[in-house]
Amino acid sequence: MKSNKLGLPIEYQQYPEYFDIPANARHEDEKNQVIANVLARYAPKTVLDMTCGTGAQVFHLLKLGYEVIGSDLSPPLVEIAKDKAAKQNINVQFVVGDIRYVQQGQFDVVITIDNAIGHLVKEDFAMALGNIYKHLNSGGIYVFDILNLDAMTDEVIEADSKKMTGASIAADGAKIYNVRCSTIDRKRGLLTSNEAITIQKNGEEKQIKNTCSLQIYTMNELRELLSNNGFQVIEQYKIDTYTFHQNDKGYGILTVAQKQ
Repeated sequence: MKSNKLGLPIEYQQYPEYFDIPANARHEDEKNQVIANVLARYAPKTVLDMTCGTGAQVFHLLKLGYEVIGSDLSPPLVEIAKDKAAKQNINVQFVVGDIRYVQQGQFDVVITIDNAIGHLVKEDFAMALGNIYKHLNSGGIYVFDILNLDAMTDEVIEADSKKMTGASIAADGAKIYNVRCSTIDRKRGLLTSNEAITIQKNGEEKQIKNTCSLQIYTMNELRELLSNNGFQVIEQYKIDTYTFHQNDKGYGILTVAQKQ
C-alpha cells in the first residue's frame, strides 16, 4: 500500500491489543463529545467512520441514536471492535476497508478522527477525498482532524514528544514504556516520530523501535485540497489535539467540509 511509505503506529502493525491502552484513550470522552456537538449542528441520521480503529466514535454515536458503520484498514482492530460489540450485545457493522477504495453506500456524514488522514501521502489523501465524496449524500459533511503545520514550532514538537513519553498499563497487565522523539520536515509537511518502546509482561521484556510519519497541513492547504475535490469548508478552527476543544493556541485543526 502506497501510504505505508509514511509508516504506521506500532499498535496498527504489531500490537493491536494495545491500541486501547489508557495513554491512548485518556481523552476519548472529551473528543467524542466535541464530535457529537459538531454533528448535532447539522442534524444527520447516518454516519460512516472510515477510520474507526476499535470503535471509539462508532459506539459513542450509536448511543446518541445515529445509524453508524465503522470501517478500518487494520483487520485486527476491526476484530477488536466486533468483539466489543458482541460483548455489549450491540448490533453494529464493522468492516475492513481502505479509505481510498472501501464501498459502503451513502451517508449524511463521514468522519476520520485522530489524525487518521495523516497516514496518507498527499496523493492518497486526494484519492480518499474522491471516495469520501462518493459516500456522502447531497449536502453531506466530512469531519476530520489533523495537525496544523503552521503551529508545529520546535517548542511544540518537543513538548508533544515529552507528553507522549511515559508508562502505561494495558488491559492484560503488560507494562508499556514509550520514549518518543519527533522531528519535522517543514518543506514536505512531514512530522516523523521515532519511538523506543519497552513491553514488560509475565516477567519478560521486549524492546521495539518504531518510526512513523504524519503528513500534516496548513489550514489553507486543506481548504484548497477540499475545494479541488468538490467540498466547501464550512467550519475550520484550531483545537487542542488531545481533547478536540477549540483552542486558538492548539496545534490541531478540526475541519467540517460539505459536499457541493
